[in-house]
Amino acid sequence: MLLSLVCLLIVPALNGCTNEVYSVLAGYPVTYSTTNSAYQCTLARLDSPDYCYCAMVVNSQQWAGVSSMIPEKWISVITQGRPSGDQWVSEYQVSYTINGQDWKFVDDGRIFLGNFDRNTRIRRDFINPVIARGIRIHPTKWVDHISFRFDAIFEIL
Repeated sequence: MLLSLVCLLIVPALNGCTNEVYSVLAGYPVTYSTTNSAYQCTLARLDSPDYCYCAMVVNSQQWAGVSSMIPEKWISVITQGRPSGDQWVSEYQVSYTINGQDWKFVDDGRIFLGNFDRNTRIRRDFINPVIARGIRIHPTKWVDHISFRFDAIFEIL
């Protein structure tokens, strides 16, 4: 019953119903290391025509993430560039936490290839899914500025 409700209300963007949930689309809380106050970062979800996450500081210490009240089985992330300009993240790492304090990198610190333009969605699956309450995307390379739209995907078990 719950899976059916999720399929009808939360994941309409997917082709057919699967056991995957797009966490940002579902309204899970989104947080950031820094934000440029000129942009509404809470609307940094995929395909947003006007908004994206835009870091205030441009360095490798920046991140954007999403969290859950209960542990989930996180399996991948999807990124897009800034909708209104040629800015995107071309490489990144993903970290996770079970307690909100101790963070580890997915797939032993793997560098994920990101975007090559501002509009194409790029999905990167984890080799080893993680059980966690929080997921963060840490840009390591970007074009012009750290700006992106994203979602983190977990499976309903």
